[in-house]
Amino acid sequence: MSQEAKFEDAKDAKLMSTDAAIGAMKIERPFPRPAPGAADEECDDDPAEAEFVRSEAVRLLNTDLHFWHACPSRRCRRHRSCCGDDADACLDLFWPVVPAEFKVWWQAIVQAKHDRASIGQARSYARDEVAGWWRRQQRSAV
Repeated sequence: MSQEAKFEDAKDAKLMSTDAAIGAMKIERPFPRPAPGAADEECDDDPAEAEFVRSEAVRLLNTDLHFWHACPSRRCRRHRSCCGDDADACLDLFWPVVPAEFKVWWQAIVQAKHDRASIGQARSYARDEVAGWWRRQQRSAV
């Protein structure tokens, strides 16, 4: 076997192990549906208001990620934003194909918001989390 063939085999094995590591990594879906009867931290008084706020956040995320390009709803494609009846269905459908790097970034931003960080601090925290994720990916691929 030639040196080039060995190099290509090693490179393919490294790519496959990286893909397997990314596939094995569990990154949670954002804005999970609350369990029935569970209280929301921000809208304790009205569960309908809490659900409305959560569904609008899902619509905003769907729109920002341009899920409307491939949405089965013609209404969303026509308006070029998430405006269908069930935004959660689109998020469930398209979230698995979102790149893992963005998922790590997104979860870091949400965590920083939860910790009441400023926008600059949240961006810095997310940048550090993504850099750490890349380092872990490179180490696991070796």
